[in-house]
Amino acid sequence: MFGYHGLGEAIPIQLSINTPYQQVGTPGKFRVIGAPPGATIYWSSYKDGKATGELNASYGQAVEANGTAELEQTWREEDVGNWVKEILVQDAGGNNYTAMVQFAVLPESASTAGPAPAAEPGLFEKGFYVGTTFVPYWIPAAGAALWFFSKRR
Repeated sequence: MFGYHGLGEAIPIQLSINTPYQQVGTPGKFRVIGAPPGATIYWSSYKDGKATGELNASYGQAVEANGTAELEQTWREEDVGNWVKEILVQDAGGNNYTAMVQFAVLPESASTAGPAPAAEPGLFEKGFYVGTTFVPYWIPAAGAALWFFSKRR
């Protein structure tokens, strides 16, 4: 018999940031919750849809005894853009847990009250992430269109 055994046994970890609109010169405050106590935190980053070169980088950060971690990063001018930060949390047994958060870093003079002043991405630049892989929206749309038109014959 098929079932969902094991799906409710573990709650996934979460990664959040204090505001989706960060500003140069102001520390961004990341929060990890639901992680195994004592686990090591590794970071990967993507800026404006491209990998930054930070891939599973460790900075000696660990999850506290209550399963949380609060971490800060102060933004610089060269950080202005749209970001995805992903964490990989590894416990002492070698088990891995992942979470990610999206946000924008605005110039020091910009207001954080509204949307980021970045230009609207084009059709081929919009998409979503499957794990750490960026998938443009047009790829599944093209596949669906091909499937639809192949069934009409």
